[in-house]
Amino acid sequence: DWSKEFRSAGNLVFLPEKTQEFCAKVDFLFAWLKDCKIVKTLDVYGYASLLLKSLGSNRALVLDFAHFLHLSFSRGFISESKVKRLCAMMPLLNSYGGITVERKGVLVPADGSNWVELMGSNPWRHENFVELAEEYLHPGKYA
Repeated sequence: DWSKEFRSAGNLVFLPEKTQEFCAKVDFLFAWLKDCKIVKTLDVYGYASLLLKSLGSNRALVLDFAHFLHLSFSRGFISESKVKRLCAMMPLLNSYGGITVERKGVLVPADGSNWVELMGSNPWRHENFVELAEEYLHPGKYA
């Protein structure tokens, strides 16, 4: 339930699927909720765009957002072109414990890789290449 994951971001919630199905059967209900400005219908791209603006510096939300995009794309709820657009704008957790918004490129750590041991820290860091945090390698609660 993505509403639980993003409850502190932008006051946005997903209606559970059963609630959506019920509302679809009762024509006046959705119309009334929309008229009262209680409900707005969004596709995944619209929802993600609004979420993106409210992630702030919350590491958990930034990571949740990446998983949300991945799962939405892998299940066919959003197109590749829209995911690419969102990915270009989304903040990323970097390997130094911070959040990076602007970047030229992304370095993905390989499991078991020892390039950092060979080269020291990320030599491209000052050229706006971000090394992703290890948290992205672990699906955790989203698997």
